[in-house]
Amino acid sequence: MNGAARALAIRMVPCLPDQARALIPIPRSWARLARFGIDPARELARELGMLTALPVVSCLVAPLWTPAHAGRPRGSRARPKFRVARLPPPGSVLVDDVITTGATLDSASGVLGVMFAVTATSAGV
Repeated sequence: MNGAARALAIRMVPCLPDQARALIPIPRSWARLARFGIDPARELARELGMLTALPVVSCLVAPLWTPAHAGRPRGSRARPKFRVARLPPPGSVLVDDVITTGATLDSASGVLGVMFAVTATSAGV
C-alpha cells in the first residue's frame, strides 16, 4: 500500500487547510484490521506526515467491529462509535481513505471536535 498511499497523499497535500498542525487517522475497526492487515487511513496519514512534516497523532479508538456498508441504503448504515484516546492538538485534521455518506467523519469529528478532514477518494456524498 505504501506506493498507493504515497501517490494519493501527494494529491491530498493541496487539500490540507493552511491551519493544519497535526493529522489524525480514522482508525479501522479491529475486526477489519485483523482481516485485511492494513489500516488505509493510517498509511495515508503517515505519508501525508512525511510530505508535510505534520505529526500523526492517534486520538481515536476504533470499535471492535462494524457492519459492512456495501450495498446498504444510507438509512440502514450504522455510524461507527469511536472513543477518544487523547485530546486532539489544535489545528488537527482527520484523515480517511474514502468518504461515502460522511457518517464516519461526522462521528469522529463529533467525539473529537475536529472541524477539518481530508480523504483520498469520495463516492456519492
